[in-house]
Amino acid sequence: MTEPSETLDTGAMNRLSIRLSLVLSVGVVLSAILLIIGLILVAVTGPVSSTDLSTAWSGPGHSLGPGSALAYGFLLAGIVVLLIIPLARVGVSSYSFAAGGERDFAILTLFVLIVLAISAAASFLLPMIIAP
Repeated sequence: MTEPSETLDTGAMNRLSIRLSLVLSVGVVLSAILLIIGLILVAVTGPVSSTDLSTAWSGPGHSLGPGSALAYGFLLAGIVVLLIIPLARVGVSSYSFAAGGERDFAILTLFVLIVLAISAAASFLLPMIIAP
């Protein structure tokens, strides 16, 4: 494998840095906005307890109040966006390396992206499978 300093010129490294900083900045700001909206809604409608959530998910006829469900939705969306940021960062890196002709780095980052995607999918699916 080659060293990045030997193959990537300064312009390509700068473009990659700009892309990565944009992805990270937009992701963090979007996540913060969603979390703040969720927290404001919790302050207005009251907190959502774990009992409320387990009752809401127990079947038809059980649900959260509209304000609580909306607050929970915004909080969950903010956390999901925050968790997706590393996937987006690795995806942008992989694309940039592939577009720049850096096959070795593109393959490595694609492998990391696949591992992260499998881990993320497992973290969402396993609790549903294991939960009684």
